[in-house]
Amino acid sequence: MNNSNIVYFKILAIFDFILAGLTLLYGLVYAAYFGFVGLIFSDPVLFQEDYTIYSSTITENPLIMMKWIFLFMAIAMLLVVLAFGTLEVLLGIFLLKRKNYYYCLIMGAVTTLVPVYGTILGSFTMILLANPENKALFQKTVPPQITEVNTD
Repeated sequence: MNNSNIVYFKILAIFDFILAGLTLLYGLVYAAYFGFVGLIFSDPVLFQEDYTIYSSTITENPLIMMKWIFLFMAIAMLLVVLAFGTLEVLLGIFLLKRKNYYYCLIMGAVTTLVPVYGTILGSFTMILLANPENKALFQKTVPPQITEVNTD
């Protein structure tokens, strides 16, 4: 067992935690943006114009639907970001514990979809996991230690 490989796993786990934090931060900014724009469209001042002068078939403001579209986008963005951030945190935890080899390998591939930082991190994760010696670290099982409690 090579100790430098264990250090590499720890470094990758730290960078995965950083990526999870950045993902959550950026995702919350985007969700706040979409939510803010949705609130702007819900302002009744925007809807005071009479739209029947443009066409006799338009009875209400067509922008009223934009409020719901942007609010739906905010909620969807928030859910996707929370899911991906949680998966990244789990990747870091599993790399530290060296468990769930295939999960780590697949999440390393998914991480490459994140521009620049994720591409580098995912590539290094897959390179490290492709080594047979490192795969053996994941398959190594340590039996639980049983300690006796003396009640005398």
